Amino acid sequence: FLGFACCNPLDDIFQDVLGRKTERDLREHLFRNYDKLVRTVKNENDKITDTVGITPLHLRAFDEKHQVIV
Repeated sequence: FLGFACCNPLDDIFQDVLGRKTERDLREHLFRNYDKLVRTVKNENDKITDTVGITPLHLRAFDEKHQVIV
């Protein structure tokens, strides 16, 4: 049973699916009240540049073989 749990190819599939769901949930949460018509400029024709970044504060585990943060 242990060998099955550690080496199950379905684990990779489930990790991928769970990762996509988590990413989608995060994106939906961050942009829930986003209104693309609202602009933080005085002149409507002014251009603005926004930069967004995410920095992990804590990692529980990292699977080096599959390069996955757990």
